[in-house]
Amino acid sequence: MVERQASSGDRTDNMPRSRRERLQYIQAARVVAIFLVVLSHTRFLFPPSDAVWSPAMLVILRSINLIFIFISGFLFQYLSASFHYPSYLRSKARNVVVPYLICSIPALFMFLSGMKDISETGAPAFVDSATEIALFLIFTGNHLTPYWFIPVMVIFYIFSPLFLAVDRRPRLYLALPLLFTLSFVLSRSPGDVSPIHNAVFYLPVYLSGMCVGHFREWVMPLLARWYPLLATAIFLPLLVDMGGFGSEGIYLISKLIFCLAVLGLLYRSIRDLPPVVGRLGDMSFGVFFVHQYVIAALEKVQDKIPLARLSGVLAFVFAALAVTAISLAIVWVVQLVAKHHSRQLVGA
Repeated sequence: MVERQASSGDRTDNMPRSRRERLQYIQAARVVAIFLVVLSHTRFLFPPSDAVWSPAMLVILRSINLIFIFISGFLFQYLSASFHYPSYLRSKARNVVVPYLICSIPALFMFLSGMKDISETGAPAFVDSATEIALFLIFTGNHLTPYWFIPVMVIFYIFSPLFLAVDRRPRLYLALPLLFTLSFVLSRSPGDVSPIHNAVFYLPVYLSGMCVGHFREWVMPLLARWYPLLATAIFLPLLVDMGGFGSEGIYLISKLIFCLAVLGLLYRSIRDLPPVVGRLGDMSFGVFFVHQYVIAALEKVQDKIPLARLSGVLAFVFAALAVTAISLAIVWVVQLVAKHHSRQLVGA
C-alpha cells in the first residue's frame, strides 16, 4: 500500500548510498506493509463462516493499512530537505495519480457497463449518469477495495507545504493528541465515500510518521528496545469496548502502536538488507494496485471450478502469499515490457 515512498511515490533507490542504507528498515517495512494489506483483503476468498472472519482476526487486520500512511509521512519528512512543491506535485501526478487512473480502468468498466451496481459503493442517489458514476468512483476510490487510499493521499500531497511548515516548527507535533481526539470523534468515513473525512481521520497517522522521521535518531533506538511490549497493542480493541463510539479510533491507535513495533523490530534486526527485500519494497506499490484484481480473479476461479473452498488460518496465510506472488509476477512482467514507463502503468 507504500507508494514508492510508501503506498509513497518518492524513490529511495535514487538516493546517495549513505542515505539509502539508513532507510533499510523502512524498505523492509514496505514489504511487511504490503503483505499485511494483501492478507487483509485475501479474506474475501473465504466463506463468512470461516475463522478468518472471526472477531479475533478482525482485531488483528482491521485498519492495518494505516502503516502505508505512516511510512508515507515518515518518508515525506525524510526527503523534505529537497522539497520543491511544483516538482513534488508533478512527481505525484506522474507516479501515483496516472497509475491509479490506468489501473482503475477495468474496475470502472465493470460499473459503467452495468456488470456491477453503483449502489454497492454507497454512492448518493443523485449519482446516476455514466459521467457522474465515473467521477464519483475516481474521486472516492470506491471502485476497488484498497483504492480509497489514493484520493486521501492526493489530499495530503496538495497540503504538503503545510506539513513542511509543521516539520520546520517541531513543537507543533505536540498537537498530535488533539488530532487523535478528533479522529476518535469523527471515526472513519462510512463506506469510505468521503476522502476529505478520511484524510482528517488519518491525518495524525501521517503526522506521526513525520514526527518519528524528524526525531528518528533517538526514537528508533527506543522502538527497537520496547517493540515486544508495543506489539501487544494490536489487541487493545479487545480490552477497550467503547460501545461503538470511538471504536475506529481505538483501532487507529492500536495499529499505529503496532506499526511502531514493526519499525522497532526491523530497525533492531536489519543490518544488511538482502537485495531481494529492497527489490520487493520497490515493487510494493505495484502490488497495491493489482492485488485486488488477482483476488477477484481467484474468486471467479473458485466459483467456476468445483474444488473445496479454502478454510482455516494456515490456508489464509498461504492464499495471501499466493496473491502476493501473482501480483509481483504481474508487476515484474509490466516492468519487463514497459521498462522505465512501468511506474506510470502500475506504480512500480
